[in-house]
Amino acid sequence: MRYCAGFIVWSLIVCYILGLGGFGALCWAEAIGEVTVSSSTFSTLTPETLKIIAIGSWVLGLVSLIIMLVFCSRINLAIAVIKCAADFVEATPGIILVTPL
Repeated sequence: MRYCAGFIVWSLIVCYILGLGGFGALCWAEAIGEVTVSSSTFSTLTPETLKIIAIGSWVLGLVSLIIMLVFCSRINLAIAVIKCAADFVEATPGIILVTPL
């Protein structure tokens, strides 16, 4: 866990932001008629609603990206704490068997 903690955390953040962007692109493409999704959820929404959802998804992704850039040092600190905890559990494997009080 120690060696892949940073990779896992940053991968999840990137996947979250890309997922919001992709969802927004899918909603926008459905709204303008470029692509047709066979889901009944999309078919009941008007194109204007889909465009609003797409823009909202992109704005949320942009705000998340800005927050991620602002808190980059805190994220790296959290990764360091995870690595330290992984070292502790590796050095003291019996701690997993101790029940919490």
